[in-house]
Amino acid sequence: MEQSWVVRIGLAWMRYGPGRLPGADRRNLGAGYACASAALLSAAAFACLALAASALPGGGENNAFGIGLLAAAATPFVVPSAFVLGWFAWRYLPAGTPFFGPVAGALTALLTYPVASVLVSVALVVGPGDTGWVSLEGTLVGSLTVGLFFGTVALFLTFWLTLPLGAAAGYLYERARETTVSPAEAPESAP
Repeated sequence: MEQSWVVRIGLAWMRYGPGRLPGADRRNLGAGYACASAALLSAAAFACLALAASALPGGGENNAFGIGLLAAAATPFVVPSAFVLGWFAWRYLPAGTPFFGPVAGALTALLTYPVASVLVSVALVVGPGDTGWVSLEGTLVGSLTVGLFFGTVALFLTFWLTLPLGAAAGYLYERARETTVSPAEAPESAP
């Protein structure tokens, strides 16, 4: 019996990927893992593309290289944000939403930008500690401004990659949940 590509992806998810993590069989947590995986893939793909662009002749060596490094540095903020937002989307988005998986995945990808920006702002406040020459209010406003600036720039640079990947992750996650079997029932010849 020929398996569809969605079933194969679902089996690979369960056997080798985030489907092995604790609680992945629960719908909300599994969705969080799927969204976090899509965010990690998006950040890694964009960083690699930017670093590759820096190697091209006339590719803006310094700018593209710096953008690639910023994309890699954003990963610790983006992945947890996507996980939490994926959990929330699958928990609170109405089940009757048309095209639920792609909508929830794209919504998660879109909302990851402001949430990750706030996390960057918090890291800027907590990280350096007390400088002694800037008031707490100035530090909070400045860090929030910087975080939102980087989030806005990231949105404009990467939306073309993250939104489709988020929608695809949502679609594949929902389809895989509908069509796959548990890892114990999976045939040994799976992907």
